[in-house]
Amino acid sequence: MNRYREGMHEIRASEEMKQQFIQQTQLRLSTGKSKIMVLMKTAALTAAACVILVMTVLFISPSQISIQPKPFSGFIITAYAADGTALILKPNVQLPLGQYSPLMSSVPGLPITIASDEADDIVVAVSEGNLSLWSPSDSKVHPKGKQLHAQPGITVYWSPSVEENTKLLTKKSIVSIIAYKNNAEIGRRTLEIQAADGSFYNGILMED
Repeated sequence: MNRYREGMHEIRASEEMKQQFIQQTQLRLSTGKSKIMVLMKTAALTAAACVILVMTVLFISPSQISIQPKPFSGFIITAYAADGTALILKPNVQLPLGQYSPLMSSVPGLPITIASDEADDIVVAVSEGNLSLWSPSDSKVHPKGKQLHAQPGITVYWSPSVEENTKLLTKKSIVSIIAYKNNAEIGRRTLEIQAADGSFYNGILMED
C-alpha cells in the first residue's frame, strides 16, 4: 500500500499537459455556449416571423384579398327547326332555325331559348331585324326592338325586317348574347342568323 502511494506521488503532470487540459475544457464550454446562443437566436427569429404573419392576417383589408372569379360555364342556346325539334347550338355548327314569314300567325318570330345557371340577367341585342317576347298562355306579343333584357331560360323571338309587300329584307343578323351577375358581365356569345332558301333561316354559334 505504501509503495502504491509513493508511486502515485511520483506521478506528476507536465506543465504542457496541464495547459492542454485547460484549453480543451475551455473549448468545450465555449462550444456549448455557442450552440445555445444559435438555438436562442433561431427561436427568436421564428417567433418574430410568426408575430409578423399574425399581424399581417389580422390587419389586412378585405379589399386587398384577391379572389379569383369562378369561370363562366357558358350558355345553353336552343333553337327550333321547322318541325319544332329542339336543337342545342354548338360553336361553328350551322343548324336550321326554321321558317318565318310575316304571313305566319302561329309565332311572332324564330324562337331562341337562352339558359344559364350562373347569370341573373341576360341582354340580347341584334344588328338587323327585331326581337320580341311572347306568352302563348295569353297570346300577347311584346315587341322589344333591337335589344331586350330577359331572365335565364326565357324564349325570345327574332323576326326579320320586311317591306309592306311582306318581302323579307334581312339576309343576315348578328345576335349578341351577354350574361350578367349582380350587374357585372360574366360572359357573352355571338349567334349569326343567315337567310337560306325562301323564308328559311340558318343559325351558327360563333366560336369564342
